[in-house]
Amino acid sequence: MLDEEGKVVYSSSSQDKPGVKPNGTWAGDILKQTESEGSLETKDSIRIFEKVETPFLKWTLVKQIPYDQLYSGARELTQIQFVILVVLLIVVVVLTLWITLRFTRPIKRLIGYINQIQTGQLDVEIQMNSKDEIGILARRFRLMMETINELIKNEYVLNLANKTNQLKALQAQINPHFLYNSLQSIGTLALQHQAPKVYKLLSSLAKMMRYSMNTDEAVVPLRQELDHIKAYLQLQTQRFEDELSVRYHIEEETLDILLPKMTLQPLVENYFKYGFDPASGPGS
Repeated sequence: MLDEEGKVVYSSSSQDKPGVKPNGTWAGDILKQTESEGSLETKDSIRIFEKVETPFLKWTLVKQIPYDQLYSGARELTQIQFVILVVLLIVVVVLTLWITLRFTRPIKRLIGYINQIQTGQLDVEIQMNSKDEIGILARRFRLMMETINELIKNEYVLNLANKTNQLKALQAQINPHFLYNSLQSIGTLALQHQAPKVYKLLSSLAKMMRYSMNTDEAVVPLRQELDHIKAYLQLQTQRFEDELSVRYHIEEETLDILLPKMTLQPLVENYFKYGFDPASGPGS
């Protein structure tokens, strides 16, 4: 409490003695204020004042609040906020690491499976049973690899069957060639022994074999098909002699028509299989 001259009337501090002006210039600065109440900031504190005037006195009530006390609550709040911020940062870092490991670990496992497949291990068993997107991707990838393995297996079986068929075709080619050469030798021997009829029959058989062995042509003119049929029927007429007669009715302009090879022979063979019966009389 200050009087109108700035002397201390009362103070809760032992440093300010009654009847003596306080240290510093703050008392004079407050008394110079024209307002009846207000505040004055100094280097270490803030002073709130209120002037009390009565007919007998003019005193000024001053409340000094040090900055340390004034901002102690704010500092504590700042410290608490800093601690909370640090804790939140730690939680965020931990969650980030956990989420990263949770997502990157299965991805790395899937990449490892892919690297094994790239080395040729197509039967790698992909063990990933999680229900998230990575697990779904792994299961789809596993189904894709099973499909690929099945296709590769089927392709291998087809290639193996193809090789087997090629081998059988080669064997089938060797045997007719051998028979064809043998027939030629037998025909030559027949001529040497004055048996032209045997030679003619062997020539017809050899012509049929040569025609059937030629696999380069799938489509031939009607002329070649008729030559093949005539050789076949020559053997049949020799077999059945007077029991079979053969006549050809062919228009000349049809001889160059193209048709699939070996088309006519099954038709002619069906006659001998189903339509010709020597016991019923001569066939035509």
